[in-house]
Amino acid sequence: MAENHTKFEPGALLHDAIMGAFRTSGSSCNAWCGTYGITAMTARNASLGLTRSPVGKKILHDMIEAAGPDLVALAYRKRVRKHLGEIEEDAA
Repeated sequence: MAENHTKFEPGALLHDAIMGAFRTSGSSCNAWCGTYGITAMTARNASLGLTRSPVGKKILHDMIEAAGPDLVALAYRKRVRKHLGEIEEDAA
């Protein structure tokens, strides 16, 4: 379903959503990294948006695909809504 990952803004919310999706599916980012020869730090930097090069974008895309794009999207939306609620509470 979620082949277009540009709707996700790299950062802490996306990173948490990806890690949660891996855990929900019974896997881990570290296991995925080991399979593809990517360091955990490189994957982390891609999900946080610290590496926005073509290679970093490819790693992020592949990570989302491996974690399950539908799970990532669901978790990401949940985190964004929660964060928005916190911001609105602080503004009130």
